[in-house]
Amino acid sequence: MVSPLTTGKNVYLTITTALGKDAFILNKFEGTEGFCSLFEFKAELYATHVANASNNDIDFTALLQESATIAIQFQDSVKYISGIVTRFTQGSTVAVTDPQNYRQQERTYYYLTLRPKLWLATLRENCKIFQNMATLDIIKEVLGDHSITIMDNTSSAGQTVREYCVQYNESDFQFISRLMEAEGIYYFFAHLAGDHILVLCDASTTLQPNSEVSLISNIQNANEPSAHLAGLFDLRVCQELVSSIYTTQDYDFEKPTAPLKATSQGEGTDQEVYNYPGNYVVQTDGTKISDRRLTAIEFPFAYCTGRTNIPLLQVGTTFTLTNCPRQTENKKDFAIYEIQHEGKQAETNEDLEQSLYSNKVTFFHKIQPYSPPLKTPRPKIYGTQTAIVTGKAGEEIWTDQYGRVLVKFHWDLSDTKDDKTSCWIRVSQGWVGKSWGILFTPRIGQEVIVSFLNGDPDYPLITGCVYNGDNPPPYLPDTPTKSTIMTNSSKGGGGFNELRFEDLKDSEQIFMHAQKDLDTEVFNGNRTATIFNNEGTGGNDTLTLKKGNRTMTLNEGNETILLDKGNRSVTLTQGNETIILTQGNQATTLQQGNQDITLAAGNQTTNVTGNVATVVSGNYDLTVGGNLTLTVTGNIMIKTQANCVMDVTANMSVKAMQIMAVAQTMAGVTADTITLTGKTGVIMAAQNITGTAQAGLVLVGTATAVLQSSALAAVKAPAVMLGG
Repeated sequence: MVSPLTTGKNVYLTITTALGKDAFILNKFEGTEGFCSLFEFKAELYATHVANASNNDIDFTALLQESATIAIQFQDSVKYISGIVTRFTQGSTVAVTDPQNYRQQERTYYYLTLRPKLWLATLRENCKIFQNMATLDIIKEVLGDHSITIMDNTSSAGQTVREYCVQYNESDFQFISRLMEAEGIYYFFAHLAGDHILVLCDASTTLQPNSEVSLISNIQNANEPSAHLAGLFDLRVCQELVSSIYTTQDYDFEKPTAPLKATSQGEGTDQEVYNYPGNYVVQTDGTKISDRRLTAIEFPFAYCTGRTNIPLLQVGTTFTLTNCPRQTENKKDFAIYEIQHEGKQAETNEDLEQSLYSNKVTFFHKIQPYSPPLKTPRPKIYGTQTAIVTGKAGEEIWTDQYGRVLVKFHWDLSDTKDDKTSCWIRVSQGWVGKSWGILFTPRIGQEVIVSFLNGDPDYPLITGCVYNGDNPPPYLPDTPTKSTIMTNSSKGGGGFNELRFEDLKDSEQIFMHAQKDLDTEVFNGNRTATIFNNEGTGGNDTLTLKKGNRTMTLNEGNETILLDKGNRSVTLTQGNETIILTQGNQATTLQQGNQDITLAAGNQTTNVTGNVATVVSGNYDLTVGGNLTLTVTGNIMIKTQANCVMDVTANMSVKAMQIMAVAQTMAGVTADTITLTGKTGVIMAAQNITGTAQAGLVLVGTATAVLQSSALAAVKAPAVMLGG
């Protein structure tokens, strides 16, 4: 415990460096340490040596980045301040006389700066991506790179898993500082002989009492510390006006309408701090963030300052006040937030009667929550960058349900070039809706343009693509008048789909290429295609299907093909043509010209369930190279207003139950030989019957042969035979 009585004899300063404990005498020092800050102590040293000695030069490199410890001996205890030497300066050399032997000597002054190992993290800047790691693990990984000893006293802070976290053009210290500030983690340093420890905390209630100074009861109102009393001087209890409401907001594209606003309210003014974005997608996380931010804002609301001559006070420890003039502060535990140290070495007896050490201490009620303020700015990426699309090995297109892709940034020095290079990044499209719009997914190897939401490297957004030396544009520089939308067959390439526009004067063209199928669907309405030329020379519409099928389905409505002038040819080189009319009529009208149907090989079959009517205004010629067969279930009737001629080169057979030939005036049968044979009878009846034969005329009946005429019956032949 600290005795309330003290004198300069109770304080003795020493310093130990890499050159040893006795290499330098500590003349004086000053410095500050506190929460969430890198302590810095500046010390004035001197070394006494023989005048004009040749070996008095100090090797600076033997000291820089090496450990050094200031020891403040006070009563029966020692206060250590340990760090590494970050700056060393040699000052003037003066002549002095040794009081012991009165020998002439030289005293050279030196000046060094003492900082924590963590200060080295300010010297290394980096661009690095961390994925799917808890914040505290990210912090510890960076600290591990600098071989920093850590004491983790956090209870819950820093456990948030960050899917994607970028260190961008910032020092390691800036990076971990803003992460700790965002998570509500604060730190301070515990000093030991020859070393110091980085202590991480997230709650002031876990701070422990100082084993050397747990109670301060000697409180004086004097402005300057007494050389004979150890205690607290110039105590000031402060309160300030601060904002008492903190509100934050964010947006989750996966749940666009989800409410994410979070507000925390404390005591004090009604002034509100609103901050966007809060960088969260769950409202409960937003509430935690707003609570932490409000705690940080409210910290200056109530605190205390004072001066002491007790060097044993330590940042991050607690003590209890008694005998305080303000009764409300008595017997309460206070946490030390910051200490500003100042000390000097006693050189004369007069110095021993003065206070050789003093400090200014800032402290607050231990029960008061503490969270570090957001003082480290987040890096901003203004404008855009480009990156190369990456993905799973062996794939050409690697995306998720939102059309997001992965990229490799040019500043990323890691060797990763697969599906672990970045987070999933959304891709801007020209038009989007609910399962409709424009969709072009960037492919692996393409160079894309990346912007960042609110300039935050943690939130990239792809806004476009650019050509480069590996992926040159098509058609350039030879045909700059061509514009195109061209894709590439995947996987492997070798094919493409394209919609191309040619704007060359008098050669304008819209070209469409389908590597395999081209399907056009008109769901409800009309489709009109008009081909013309302003000079009246006409135009062509050519459809060439080299291989495959072509199907046109019209579920409802009409199809009209109007050809005012010109020819229409349909050529089917190989394959089938099928026209199925489920219901309705089919009409073909040829107002002028000829219609030719040529079937070079194969058969033609026409099936008609109802009736068939063919009307021909001119001639109707039917030529059959083989046989012609007419099969009719009902009757066959042939009507003609002129003559009916049947010319048969070979034989002609007519077979029926009965055959009746009726002529209005005359019926004539002429042949070299005419034979009429009836199994029961042959009857010839008419007003006039004439039978003429050049050779013979035979009328034969196995039963009866009758030749009967009501007027005249004439039989004329060289030989006439009537048999019955």
